[in-house]
Amino acid sequence: MVYIATADLLRLAEKDEAVRTAMALYLAEKAKNGTPRQREIAEKILKRIPLFSTYAFLLP
Repeated sequence: MVYIATADLLRLAEKDEAVRTAMALYLAEKAKNGTPRQREIAEKILKRIPLFSTYAFLLP
């Protein structure tokens, strides 16, 4: 497992649409089906970072 700083991930997401979409879908999935701690963190990130707001509701 490799840990990447959120700031580094955001820089990647700003540059690449595919990365941004993948990250937003991953966070949305964790917010819906993750452990309580994963849900808490994913929801916090989705709310705090407007970059993902367009993709946050793509999952049913």
